[in-house]
Parts: sequence; structure tokens; C-alpha cells
Amino acid sequence: MKLLLIMLGLVAISSARGIGQRSLTQFASMYSCTVGLGYMDAVGDYFGYGCYCGAGGHGTPVDDTDECCAVHDKCYEDATSNGCSALQIYYITYDYEKTTASDGSCQLSCKAQADYDSSDNDAQCRAYMCNCDRKGSECFAKNRPTYDKKYKGWLSLFC
Repeated sequence: MKLLLIMLGLVAISSARGIGQRSLTQFASMYSCTVGLGYMDAVGDYFGYGCYCGAGGHGTPVDDTDECCAVHDKCYEDATSNGCSALQIYYITYDYEKTTASDGSCQLSCKAQADYDSSDNDAQCRAYMCNCDRKGSECFAKNRPTYDKKYKGWLSLFC
């Protein structure tokens, strides 16, 4: 119930501020590109996978794909030490570019903190969160061969 109230509060705050795409939405957009899946297919594959992909996370990762999620979760946990407030972690937006490498793979690059407007008090957080998501997305791409459908919808009691 508390989680539901927090989520509703975040939606209300972000809606009131007119915030567009959220950090988590941008993360999904990044990894859909790096793993070569459509947005909804990528979200469907990774949300609720293993012990760490999705809301929460605990225990031992079930494979290298789940380890990507554990590392990404840790990066988000460390965000408050890197210029982000607890609320910003989930709603802040950032700037990044997607390009296609010569081998056809998706390449991501985050805007550096120094490249944001000098009046942007959130530049450090924006750059940090972008790099959390970029690294997580690249990890998913690298470890896509370890993805195993049997871990989709994995029950947390097995973690």
C-alpha cells in the first residue's frame, strides 16, 4: 500500500511539473535499442525477470542478465551520493544520443554534466542517471545470450 501511495505521489508531482519522459522510461528506450527489440518487447522481456529486474530486488542474481539489473539497482541506490534527491532518481530526464555502429549495433552516449546549461542545478544528477541507464543497457546487450525465459516472472521466494 505504501508503494502504491508513493507511486501515485510521484505521478502527481511529475504531472504537476509538466515533466515528460521519466528516467525509467528513458532506460527502457535505451535497452530496447541495445538489445535490438521493440520497446514493448524489451520491457516485457526484462520487467519481472530474475531476482532484480523490476521493482525491488534481493538475493543472488539468477544469471548474468539478472546481474545487470542488480548492478543497475545499485547505481540507482548510489544516486543520492551523486547529486540526486530521492525523488529525482525516478523522474529526472536526461539527454543522450543513439547512433548505429558500423556493425549495426546501437551505441549510446550521455550528455556530460559540463555540457548542460550552467544554470541547470540538476546537471550532475542528469549525467549520473543517464550513465547508470547506459551501462545497464550495454550490460543487457552484452549478456543477451544468457537471457533465459524460465526466469521471466521468477518468484522472489526463490531469490
